[in-house]
Amino acid sequence: VLINEQKDILYKGPIRSGERISSNGNLFIIGDVNPGAIVSADNNIYIWGKLLGIAIAGKNMDRNG
Repeated sequence: VLINEQKDILYKGPIRSGERISSNGNLFIIGDVNPGAIVSADNNIYIWGKLLGIAIAGKNMDRNG
């Protein structure tokens, strides 16, 4: 699963190994992020489940400012 170009995303269900979800805003996940899965968001990530994979929040923040 690869989701891009959306401001905020609400995803329901488990994210399995090898799957990726990316948001240009906030990412809301209702389900587990399993080992080998990657979720990322420009802003915040909220997970109602187990985080066993990789989560990257604030990925495009300006580090010079």
